[in-house]
Amino acid sequence: MVAIAVLMMSLVAGFFWPGALWAGCFFTYQVASITEIDSISMVYVVLAGGVAVFHALRRPPPFAFGWLDAVFLGFIGAYSLSATYMPDAGAGAAAAGQLWLSAGTMYVIGRLTCWPERLTQTTREMLVTTLIMGSVLALIIFHSRTVTTVRVARLAVGTGSDVGISGPFPFILAGAVASLLYYFNTRQIVRVAIAGLALVIVGYVSVYSATRGVYVSMVGGLGVIWLLGRGRMRFKGVMVAGVLGLCGLIAVIPFMPHTVELQNAVMRLVGNFHGGGVALDPSLIGRMNNYRLATTLFLQHPYFGLGIGGFNYSTGIIYVHNIFLEMACEFGLVGLVLELTYLAILFRSGFQLSRTYPEAASLLLGFIAVHLTHMLVSDTLAHAKILFMFTAVIAGALASLQQRKPAPAPVAVEAAPA
Repeated sequence: MVAIAVLMMSLVAGFFWPGALWAGCFFTYQVASITEIDSISMVYVVLAGGVAVFHALRRPPPFAFGWLDAVFLGFIGAYSLSATYMPDAGAGAAAAGQLWLSAGTMYVIGRLTCWPERLTQTTREMLVTTLIMGSVLALIIFHSRTVTTVRVARLAVGTGSDVGISGPFPFILAGAVASLLYYFNTRQIVRVAIAGLALVIVGYVSVYSATRGVYVSMVGGLGVIWLLGRGRMRFKGVMVAGVLGLCGLIAVIPFMPHTVELQNAVMRLVGNFHGGGVALDPSLIGRMNNYRLATTLFLQHPYFGLGIGGFNYSTGIIYVHNIFLEMACEFGLVGLVLELTYLAILFRSGFQLSRTYPEAASLLLGFIAVHLTHMLVSDTLAHAKILFMFTAVIAGALASLQQRKPAPAPVAVEAAPA
């Protein structure tokens, strides 16, 4: 219940700082896994939508629409229409409804809390709240974890899956490093302290998760954050802090617990690099089987796919665990083209927005990159809440800026001499 209280505190904070609403969306799946109450995700989204409406009524955001809006909504709509030829019409309609429920609610929350003039402030609110909530929930997870000495055991609380438990970790780690890069100075010492503490706490707990995707996703997101925001980052101070942190880590290693649980987690993380047997764990074997089945279905229906929900209908497996193979087998080449077009325009829009708001755009697009990297090996498109919400934010901010651009002055034409 403490985890639910932490999540709901972001709603209360959201009345004062809209970015806190965004932060809470990172943790709905994690809290649902910890508490084994699946409905908590939808409850939070509905309540967050209400708070977003409160902000919109008090301070209406600019409602400008652009290419990104059209491509995103067109992609979601076209994918949903594939339910019309899915073999089980009821299952297809249910899958389409789930997709629209996720995409629609996240789009509304993102759009109703998007004011271009305070975009950087809102993003900073989201970042700080994410680091604080992530650290508190990581401590709860670590304290309540199921301790086991079985080889290749994963971090778990009750029956919560390792995916649900570790899902927010790459966002927190990437956000903590980005905070150090942006705010490493004495005037913003509080943000630096929060980032450093989150990096230590979540970094340590993430080792117990034994999930390699946490670090792959984090690096992917940091690459995008650096690319868009490098002009405003402070590398010298961070390098000094990194050296001091490394020295501190070396100093405390002898005092860290040398348990079988921790050794198993470390062995799973590094097993792929020295040929250890931990690489062929059930999770990896299951995903490889999913990919094989999805590829087979795609080759059988290459142009329009089976229809949304078709993978689950044909195989009995809930997710493909790869958003591109999911699209290939359920919506064929048409769906892949639409998905890639949407993502290409999304990243192009993020880069355009970074010319005016480099810090905010780099963090928003960086977190999108974290999410997309994670979804190459996990989850399903209908759960892409962060992707949908930040698509709405980037689309709204960019369209508003473009709408405000003054029209070019008419060129005076001199009369020709008689």
